[in-house]
Amino acid sequence: MHDTADPATIVVEFEPVATMTATGVSAAATFIGVLTVHEGRISCWREYQHPLAIARALRIAAT
Repeated sequence: MHDTADPATIVVEFEPVATMTATGVSAAATFIGVLTVHEGRISCWREYQHPLAIARALRIAAT
């Protein structure tokens, strides 16, 4: 989690990992999420990805 100037905004960095069941090879890519909270609930979730990292991860998993 990253600090923000707005207490209603949360910035998180996460790295999902997937495993190809056919090959057993795992791959991961980093994502960033920017969440807005209103009255204690998430009211907006924006997600940012690195398309080249995802493409590389898919290539690695496919080999």
